[in-house]
Amino acid sequence: MADAATADTGTLRRGLAVLRALERSGHGGLRIAEIARETAVPRPTVYRLIETLVEWEFARETAEGRYVAVARKPVGAVNNKWVMLARRLATPMRKIAAATGDSVFLIRRDAQDAVCLHREFGTFPIQVHSIKIGGRQPLGVGAAGLALLASYPDAEVDAILARNRDKLVHYGGLTERKFRLLIASTRTRGYSVVANHAVAGILGVGIVILDRCGTSIAGLSSSTTVERMPAARQRQLAAMMRAAVDAR
Repeated sequence: MADAATADTGTLRRGLAVLRALERSGHGGLRIAEIARETAVPRPTVYRLIETLVEWEFARETAEGRYVAVARKPVGAVNNKWVMLARRLATPMRKIAAATGDSVFLIRRDAQDAVCLHREFGTFPIQVHSIKIGGRQPLGVGAAGLALLASYPDAEVDAILARNRDKLVHYGGLTERKFRLLIASTRTRGYSVVANHAVAGILGVGIVILDRCGTSIAGLSSSTTVERMPAARQRQLAAMMRAAVDAR
């Protein structure tokens, strides 16, 4: 018991040391190697601590791949809605990843972007690392985001696509016309299927997550190589994710 308490205290101290280093760095932020050098915390540990700090909204990753501290909020002011959703779905996501061997992602919407709330990796040798916890990409280029986007009214979809129009070309040459076809097929099918856009050679299947009032709040997806995702497996995976979400 004492050894466990000592280990927990050590982890907390290292986490606080990483957070303090980010705060000292100001708006410029630090890369993982710089954090490890400044804090004397091993790099693998820094990766784990940073993911936790980002998940709890104490830090964020910049477009340049650096990490900066997020302004402190009063105790209890962290957006518990998203934290609790990620925590409720972490175990089901882990089970899906273990059963399929593939990567599983949970995202939410922030304006016209998808933000990763949580991710789990499976055992298949090829895992998808397209987005980190706290990372963002245009809403809809990934399967979870596409499922969420397709759940919105047409006017809202139009507004989001208009804001992201110039960004789509960077995702496998995705065009607005093709995007609208993907949205239509998602609505018809009841789950999303998208390939070769977020990552070349990768196919994702996604579902939308609804709250108790039936309002769409997030998206869940699983991704792997195109070869491992025939249509029958896509249907099975969508059903598996739906069952996991409904049981949460």
